[in-house]
Amino acid sequence: MMEWLKAASEVLKQGGVLAYPTEQCFGLGCDPDDIDAIDRILAIKQRRAEQGLIVIGLDQQQLSQYADFDQLTEQQLAQVNASWPGPNTWLIPAREGVSTHVKGEHTSIAVRATAFEPCRYLLAEFEKPLISTSANRHARPSLITAQAVIDELGSEVDYVVDVPVGGAAQPSTITDAISGRQLR
Repeated sequence: MMEWLKAASEVLKQGGVLAYPTEQCFGLGCDPDDIDAIDRILAIKQRRAEQGLIVIGLDQQQLSQYADFDQLTEQQLAQVNASWPGPNTWLIPAREGVSTHVKGEHTSIAVRATAFEPCRYLLAEFEKPLISTSANRHARPSLITAQAVIDELGSEVDYVVDVPVGGAAQPSTITDAISGRQLR
């Protein structure tokens, strides 16, 4: 049934770049600790590293190696946890040592505990969080099918997960957990 799962996880473990379905569109992903793979994603997207990238995980525990949830108040943490899993990305203070390739020029990191089952299966199989950024090149329309990814990006990605996107009308929200300000 899910032949793609082991293949996709192997690509990630070997330092590859993956195109995979998310709630709203196809995303590009890689191991958040693999700077070479992140550089490839930035080149594919024609995106500046200073902007930072989203990291998705199964839950707060999986994301805690990158985000310092201890810097949140009980109320802030409760708000984050009440929105997860789901299409809600939060800016959380980054742990010391998180690469600028991941957090950009910011002191926080964008993290989301996804509810989308194909992503959750992949995160469980890979056993760690995943970079998640839309698969489209900078300022281009979102790619919503595996074939659109292949047509647009071709061999620039190592594997395309041919599973439908979730059908959400909008991308995830992005909210600063400290200030409460919604950025998207």
